[in-house]
Amino acid sequence: MGLLRALGLERFRVAKLKPHLKMAEQRLGILTSKKTSLIKTQKREIAALLRDGKEEKARIRVEALIRMDFTIEAMDILSLLCELLHERAALITSEKECPPDLREACCTLIWAAPRTEVPELKVVADQLDLKYGKEFFEDARKNTGDRANGRVVHKLGVAPPSAYLVVKYLKAIADEYKVDWEEPDLDLNTEQME
Repeated sequence: MGLLRALGLERFRVAKLKPHLKMAEQRLGILTSKKTSLIKTQKREIAALLRDGKEEKARIRVEALIRMDFTIEAMDILSLLCELLHERAALITSEKECPPDLREACCTLIWAAPRTEVPELKVVADQLDLKYGKEFFEDARKNTGDRANGRVVHKLGVAPPSAYLVVKYLKAIADEYKVDWEEPDLDLNTEQME
């Protein structure tokens, strides 16, 4: 926390918000590209593990791959939300309270800021904190009232992927790399994929 903020002298500045929204959008794009190429490498390694009969190790690796896939999906949504707030910056500046149609976007970016590797989102969250106040910021940070985007909350959450989803990913990788792997019958047909 800076000295100006500690003294209560720091104020919301749209000139600081807009460029950080654009930079966050660009960084999210770069991270998505990196993670997408990493996923391709991971899939080849998992296929090799299945081919070698190391199913448990493959399962653990697939869980990490699923988490990466989820992160990419969340980053795509966050990128769109950054773009939305950038386009609506004039409205944010002119309104004292957070506009209802931007509430989910603002809350989602505040909630996601500490859960991503995007430092620009932290600056965006700080600016929204200065604009809308501590109470709004803390409610968004804790996702009080489930105001953050549900898909982003799920995708960036800490819950491990379901056994059903792990098996489906393993099967898809085995099929893609033509590995002879028999899908175990875990009687998980009733579970959802996510």
